[in-house]
Amino acid sequence: MSIYTKSTNLSIKWRGTVIAYCSVLEKEIETFIADYFVSDSQKNYVFWTVMLDRFHFDGKISVFEELIKQSCDKPTFKKTYSRLFSELRYVKDERNRFAHYVHFVGDDQTDSVTLLSFRDVIKPIDYSKETFKSLISRIDRCYKEVKKLHKKVHKFLPTQYAESSAL
Repeated sequence: MSIYTKSTNLSIKWRGTVIAYCSVLEKEIETFIADYFVSDSQKNYVFWTVMLDRFHFDGKISVFEELIKQSCDKPTFKKTYSRLFSELRYVKDERNRFAHYVHFVGDDQTDSVTLLSFRDVIKPIDYSKETFKSLISRIDRCYKEVKKLHKKVHKFLPTQYAESSAL
């Protein structure tokens, strides 16, 4: 098998993995937002399919972040949640690279992937096996944190709504 074929196959595998992991993370953020706003399951489904599916990933992260910010004071948010939102934005940026940047094949590149950015200047971004595994771990950690927050979604509702949704 040629270096080009090996490198391309690895790129396809890694791109698919990053996009798949990020898709699950994005859906968990959507679920939090939908459950925050709508407790009725039929309306929740409509809200999700009509509203949330039209937002881009960054927009969903921003809405999610604002909902969490409104539930606590600034020092608590900064101490407890700012790292998560920084990580979510990092993951989103990496997902965008894997989804949109052009794959470049070097002369002997069979165990790493290089993606090219064409914004302003051509810039190669190299991903070794270690950096790829690290990225997947970061996505997974974000997913687990969002899932934990989703389990206690009603904690983030304004007091008057949290009491009525508990009925």
